[in-house]
Amino acid sequence: MIELTEIEVQEVSGAGLFQDIAGLGSTILGGVSNVSNTLLGGVNSVVSPIPVVNNVTSTVAQAGTTLVSGVSGSASSLLYTAGNVLDKLLII
Repeated sequence: MIELTEIEVQEVSGAGLFQDIAGLGSTILGGVSNVSNTLLGGVNSVVSPIPVVNNVTSTVAQAGTTLVSGVSGSASSLLYTAGNVLDKLLII
């Protein structure tokens, strides 16, 4: 006698998966950004008596933060778009 077993199929959400990955990427980049800012802040406070060096380190710190933030935003957007495309493909 053959016994049939019910198998539950769970829906795979590409968008959800990609959003999770994007969130993780943003968190990691955010951590890197915070560490960089802390290190540069430390260097900045050491060299702050020298105005020219102080300005250069501040500018580098700001540029680094902007760059990391931009990369994080772009990665999230790309992954989100890829997730939506994957969702549509899975529906088809």
